[in-house]
Amino acid sequence: MTSLPEPPRKSVAPVAAAAAQDDSERTGAQQTGRGPLTTLERRWMVSILSAFAPSRSRGLAPREGEVDYLGTAQQMLRASTPIAAFGLRAALWMVALAPMWLWGRFRTVLDLDTPGRTRLLAQLVAHRSFAVRELTMLLKLGAALALLGTPSVRERSGYDNVQPTEKIESGVRRKLPLAVSETGDPVGIDRNRGVA
Repeated sequence: MTSLPEPPRKSVAPVAAAAAQDDSERTGAQQTGRGPLTTLERRWMVSILSAFAPSRSRGLAPREGEVDYLGTAQQMLRASTPIAAFGLRAALWMVALAPMWLWGRFRTVLDLDTPGRTRLLAQLVAHRSFAVRELTMLLKLGAALALLGTPSVRERSGYDNVQPTEKIESGVRRKLPLAVSETGDPVGIDRNRGVA
């Protein structure tokens, strides 16, 4: 009786190497700020970003739960460079703890109601320190991306329905005459040498 040849064995080395690389990337990502947000950071992110355009406010306000602020923030972290991800995370911590260092109250942003968070953000955007203003604006950019990334909000805003304006003529076009020399050539051109 003949035996069947054994199928070639697959090496586990590439799988182990890929797993080790994935672990090192994950560790490196966490060290640079690009790792996943903690549960507390996720709660902070949603409460802060939603306070830039709170529901039930005047104007074009998103409906409750309509905008995926957390998904947008996580996408920003994943797609950003390590230094940008660090800046986004630093902005989150700075704003989340701002009631303590700005107002001297032992509270975080989660302890404030929506109007309180909106007031806090308004003060941070107008803060005298450039770093505080810019880190807050980084979070505001994240809120804007989340809002415009929501099709229903974009539809209500009319953002995609902008009509092109008429082409406006700037006036009568005419060709200006060239200055010519005594020989009839344009000024600045010598027949023997080209452009002078």
